[in-house]
Amino acid sequence: MKTTASAGVTQLVECNLAKVDVAGSNPVSRSIPVELFRAACVIHSGDSSMLTFVLWCLLFLFCWPLAIVALILYPIVWLLLLPFRIVGIAVGGVLELVWALITLPARVVRRIA
Repeated sequence: MKTTASAGVTQLVECNLAKVDVAGSNPVSRSIPVELFRAACVIHSGDSSMLTFVLWCLLFLFCWPLAIVALILYPIVWLLLLPFRIVGIAVGGVLELVWALITLPARVVRRIA
């Protein structure tokens, strides 16, 4: 059975689904080879969370009141910023739809020719 490049893009989205950013929520990147996506997924899968945990532990050791305040405020700040992420994802989707509608005639002509 032959695999296609679109399966690799799907695997990338599944790999980084929890790390969807507002600007990076577009999984459609057709010009970059799929192998680069897989390499980026493997390399950056757990590095940042481990570094964050180590930095938080150092903060807890050196200044535990500040670490406790950061631990309590993090979910509150996350909840306050959540609507902005949702709006960013929605605006990104609308802009992708507009771009698809604008480039539709060129893609149809390219398929016919």
